[in-house]
Amino acid sequence: MADTLRELGRHLSVTRDAEVLRELLEQRLDALPAPAAELVSTPVVARLRRTAGRRHAKARTELLRHLATPDHAEDLDRVARYAQHPPPARGLTSADHADAAATLTPFAPGADARRARRRR
Repeated sequence: MADTLRELGRHLSVTRDAEVLRELLEQRLDALPAPAAELVSTPVVARLRRTAGRRHAKARTELLRHLATPDHAEDLDRVARYAQHPPPARGLTSADHADAAATLTPFAPGADARRARRRR
């Protein structure tokens, strides 16, 4: 389970990092005072924006490709089963275990959603 979540986290974080970098670049460029903004050449700014945009697009494409794989659908099924039936932990009573399962179940993808993802 840890490997499954780690792999998904890796894909999500690369995409998010690229998105944040692109947003920060835009914010910083927009926040430059007029005299400094005039010193930054238009071709340099355009190249920075293109590079940030390409990195984000590439990361997003790779994420979407990963999300469309049968392996990812199986991973979601595994996470759903885990959330619906978490393994017993030492020191937990059956009531604690039932409470943990009830808490995690809303986060488990539904069977209909999993089937729809597999058809794509």
